[in-house]
Amino acid sequence: MRYLLTGDEFDADTALRLGLVQEIVDPGQQLDRAFSLAERIAGQAPLAVAETLRSARTAVFAGWPAAVAEFGTAQRRLMLSSARPGSS
Repeated sequence: MRYLLTGDEFDADTALRLGLVQEIVDPGQQLDRAFSLAERIAGQAPLAVAETLRSARTAVFAGWPAAVAEFGTAQRRLMLSSARPGSS
């Protein structure tokens, strides 16, 4: 709350400690690291990525209990889609 109310600036280490970023990379390596992560995500099953994002959004906007309540539906959706030919 301090930084929101005061407008104080903070460095990368503080951002990492506060959970605002997940990692720190060397200067000039940001884009390479972003592409590396994007390639890893793109290599995952597309529907699983979509369901993970849906679950995370539900948890943020409707609360953790709502995300847990939808888990069974998401799991069924993924299982049914993997049973279809040509799905991933």
